[in-house]
Amino acid sequence: MEVINLVDEGNDKTVIVVGEAGSGKTTAINAIAGIEPKQLKSTVALHYSFGRKKTGSKKEVANFFELGGGRNLISVPFNASKLDSTVFVITVDLSKPALALTHLDYWLNVVREQAMKLLQKVQKKDPEKAATIEARANDKWAGHEDARRVFPIPCPIIVIGTKYDQISNQESEKLKWICRGLRFFAH
Repeated sequence: MEVINLVDEGNDKTVIVVGEAGSGKTTAINAIAGIEPKQLKSTVALHYSFGRKKTGSKKEVANFFELGGGRNLISVPFNASKLDSTVFVITVDLSKPALALTHLDYWLNVVREQAMKLLQKVQKKDPEKAATIEARANDKWAGHEDARRVFPIPCPIIVIGTKYDQISNQESEKLKWICRGLRFFAH
């Protein structure tokens, strides 16, 4: 499996992986970090691991936090000082298509709520840094026809649909609608 590069050269990144119980958070972290899977157990509360990569003389580190204990723990790894270096990964269990959109919507709202609180804190301490963070989020929508309809979250979010193999034998029209719904919410 290919290792996904989430780390800017020379800068540590915080990767917070969230999703419902059994949605594949640990498996996603293992795939991203290039870790060989072990026997997996359900995550309780908050689990920390890291991935390290050496590029030339530079060491790149990604700090992975897996949130297995509900939304209250999100503020532990995600704080104002890390707002500009945090990436969220939301895992969505596709084997339960009736709940996939509900769960994605829930986690997007949790991340948005926390990120906006942190952006307000950064705004009070360092307005220039807050403006840079907001500009980076808005720049991704520059020139897009929906730019005025969306409210960008000030940190990158990756949505991973897991357990696709369990629904891949469904009729193609049903799969299209599931994917369209997920894309709409992520948009």
